[in-house]
Amino acid sequence: MAKLVWQPPEQAPTAFVIAQERVAIGRDASNDIRLPEPAVSARHAVIISRMGQATLHDLSSSNGSWVNGRRVESTPLRHGDTVQIGRLTMTYVDESSAASSLPDPSRTQPDATMAVGSLPDAIDAANPAAAAQQLPPGVPELGELDRLIGSIRSHRSSEGQQQEQKRAQLREEWQQVMRYCTALKARLDSEPRVRFFEISERHSTVILRVLRKDGEPVQSLRLTYGRGSARAGSEDGIWLSEPQQADRRFETCAETTRHLVTAVAHLLA
Repeated sequence: MAKLVWQPPEQAPTAFVIAQERVAIGRDASNDIRLPEPAVSARHAVIISRMGQATLHDLSSSNGSWVNGRRVESTPLRHGDTVQIGRLTMTYVDESSAASSLPDPSRTQPDATMAVGSLPDAIDAANPAAAAQQLPPGVPELGELDRLIGSIRSHRSSEGQQQEQKRAQLREEWQQVMRYCTALKARLDSEPRVRFFEISERHSTVILRVLRKDGEPVQSLRLTYGRGSARAGSEDGIWLSEPQQADRRFETCAETTRHLVTAVAHLLA
């Protein structure tokens, strides 16, 4: 009897009996030997047995079929051959062959022979060290995963620190704007056209309303820390809203107050 034997780390071996002339191998459930492993193609390979000789044929699979470390398209199988399908390595065992001196790995532990069918999901939890030995050439080493995770975490940490520093700087700039507006409010205290001037630390806003002439609509200026009322979201700047202008964003006290004074001057001129 011929079979393919898979020996998972620290588990009993699993054997797939090759009991018919044509045995299809692949990830799809329609195969005689189903290997639910991502590196296995839906229809990966086929073993054809004729006159006592089994031959492995690769079905143009993505990751290839390998026998004794060599990628093959078609090759006879001999007792003791190492067959690799995807990332799964198995041993071809032909009990009728008397020429081989290699031990049958399915005899080293209690027999777990499985009729042709599905590979258990335990392959997904295989030991990483053992899995690394089963990787075909050209694919990333498993250690690459740890390196990438460390690199991404380091980048995110650095990016988070930079963002926090930027937010702290922005808050300091806003405090300076508030102090400037307090002085500006005192300067305009006697200006009759200024009908409302509010500085709110609680709401992080500065609101100035001016009535230029009786009968005209009141004109408003607004400074907002973070995002404007129509832009609910994160703190990303100091926003100036003024009549008939698109809202403008600033990051420093100097540029904010320069534009604010210009806007106030246009309203009072």
